Amino acid sequence: MIKRLFAAAALLLCFPLAVLADSIVALLPGGGTFPQGVYAHFAADQKFAVYSGPGEMYLREANGRASVSTNDWIEVFGEENGWLLVLYRVSADALRFGYIQATQAQAGVPVQALSWQSDAVILYGGATNDPIESGAGIDLPAGQEGTLLAMFGDDAAYVETQTAGGVPVRAFMSVHDLVYAESGESLPINQIGMLYMWDGSDVALYATKEDALSGGVPVRMQASGVMVRVVSVSGGAAQVAIDGAGGLREICWIDAACLVTEL
Repeated sequence: MIKRLFAAAALLLCFPLAVLADSIVALLPGGGTFPQGVYAHFAADQKFAVYSGPGEMYLREANGRASVSTNDWIEVFGEENGWLLVLYRVSADALRFGYIQATQAQAGVPVQALSWQSDAVILYGGATNDPIESGAGIDLPAGQEGTLLAMFGDDAAYVETQTAGGVPVRAFMSVHDLVYAESGESLPINQIGMLYMWDGSDVALYATKEDALSGGVPVRMQASGVMVRVVSVSGGAAQVAIDGAGGLREICWIDAACLVTEL
């Protein structure tokens, strides 16, 4: 489950709702580049549509009805192209990050400009816009390309990608479900999950590209004939994702010569 991947959830649930609004900034996981927020002071009796990114083209959750009322607390994390990144409570046991079309003046507090990194990544898991409490899921196709925008603590990443239907979305996911896209020769995305490892007997799995290229000490040996998702090929080494029991996924490097299209 996505929920168990984020350590902040248990800590936040220990606080009553009255305390949560003023305390949530301090309790957000640290150690990353995700911006700090401030408690906003919107005029009462307003309602804003909430999108997962800064624009109406982005996914709008709750079956296209996600919105926030200014009669409830709203945390503001920054502004991007006329949109504010906010956090608000959806229900007694769920929160949501999203974007509303509003100004710093409307928020009633100083708002920083959002600045993100832009590292290319390959995504292999579900995502959520509630990494703190419910972990409510957003389905993403395995092997989807995306952009790492920021780290959210030590265990989560804030990314931008697309749904299976091609709708842009920003959300959080476990760092264990994404890998950096290597520079060099990349296989077409439609080949991911369509190749097999074959070396006559066992295939050596390595922790790094350098070990795979030099024939260093393998992490372990894997029986030939296993289908893998190929992340990238660089310099004769291939980075692959191997699905295991219980949904566990192992990311490793192999000799690219071991990849075949059919057995």
